[in-house]
Amino acid sequence: MSEGLDHTSSKSESKKTKYLGILYTIIGAIIGIAVVRMFRDEGSLLFKVLGGTVGGFLVGLIPFFIAKKRGDEKMAEDHAWLGEILNEAGLRKWCRGPNCTTCLSIMFRVAYLARAARVAGIKPTFGPDSLDALQALESGELSKIFDYLTAVSPKGREKICDALVAGVRQLSPGWQGSDGLRLILMDIERLNLQGGMLKQLSTQLEGTPGGDERQAMQDYAYRLSELRDERAAVEKRRAERQQKKTDRLAVRLRKTADRNSARQEFLDRFTSMSATDRLLTLSDQEVLFPIEMIPRELVPTGNAAKSLGAEHRQRLIRIIGQRKGSWGRLRKSLEACGG
Repeated sequence: MSEGLDHTSSKSESKKTKYLGILYTIIGAIIGIAVVRMFRDEGSLLFKVLGGTVGGFLVGLIPFFIAKKRGDEKMAEDHAWLGEILNEAGLRKWCRGPNCTTCLSIMFRVAYLARAARVAGIKPTFGPDSLDALQALESGELSKIFDYLTAVSPKGREKICDALVAGVRQLSPGWQGSDGLRLILMDIERLNLQGGMLKQLSTQLEGTPGGDERQAMQDYAYRLSELRDERAAVEKRRAERQQKKTDRLAVRLRKTADRNSARQEFLDRFTSMSATDRLLTLSDQEVLFPIEMIPRELVPTGNAAKSLGAEHRQRLIRIIGQRKGSWGRLRKSLEACGG
């Protein structure tokens, strides 16, 4: 659990680079001295010193550019680790789902975060020595490693983020559109935000498959946001229509309840009236609902019709109309009284 998912030591590589730099400096100095000695019998001392210096510098540039070329090649090789981890994750069938809620793609994420931390020189390193050792870990151990790697200092997060960005820049176009690359880009964004960094990842990844994938993810997120806004607007209109229906229904129910209450109140009073008062109430059109809703047993008999005046009888006959049953018999009684 030291150097984490790598076969070489970054410390030994840095020492090697340092020693090469010293060696090239010595070579340049020797060349400069040699030039001075070549012209020891010619010209002034100043000319000899300047000539030796310029000669040593120019000749010294040769090993410098050789070292730079080797360093660039080594740097490209160092950043190829991300593609290797993506390949291994596919071979080992690790989950790489960006939105997995079951395992959080924890094994795959620990693999590239631990390696990025090592590449970035985060000390102390924390993680298994190989992918085989990583795969043997329990979920609890993986979670501890993941928490450690995502809880380093802001400067450490920035370095891990830079190492991941450098790794993404080296990925081939074949990884574009893969879940693994999407998850890595999402973690880079998280590290960027957690570290309080305002780096323009679009600029850093411009012209690379990773940059194209990130742009595609942003476009998709934008379209998804638009669709959600449209859906929210549709749902809002639907809810407003439903609320209006509910309000209208509530008004109807309230009116029905008021009518039922008024009818029951009327029937209670109507029941306590005498037959004559019932006929007068009906003829004065005090009933606010169809008279057939009055129970049959409350309809006055024909004997009470004789106590009404002609005007009340005529009005009551019109109200009863062509109704039959108890109302029809009452109408006949009213007509028989000379109404």
